[in-house]
Amino acid sequence: SIELPSEKGFGSNEFVRITTTSSSLLGEQTLQRAVRVQRRWRRAFDQDGRRVVEGLELVKTFRVLDGVAGAEMPTSTTKSQIRL
Repeated sequence: SIELPSEKGFGSNEFVRITTTSSSLLGEQTLQRAVRVQRRWRRAFDQDGRRVVEGLELVKTFRVLDGVAGAEMPTSTTKSQIRL
């Protein structure tokens, strides 16, 4: 979903599936994960008074078992702060 711009900023919320393949002695293995990417942007001013865009990105990874993502318990979470 996409959030329209407001005084608090604007952002997006995506839920995607990632499939990776690895080879081993047992043969080829396929691993599926679900990833939720949440981004939030807002306009602000830096210390010199210049206009900047600040961003926050949260990436949460979930296991997929039998085609169902366990969205209650993430296996990893990454938080990134961006300033343009």
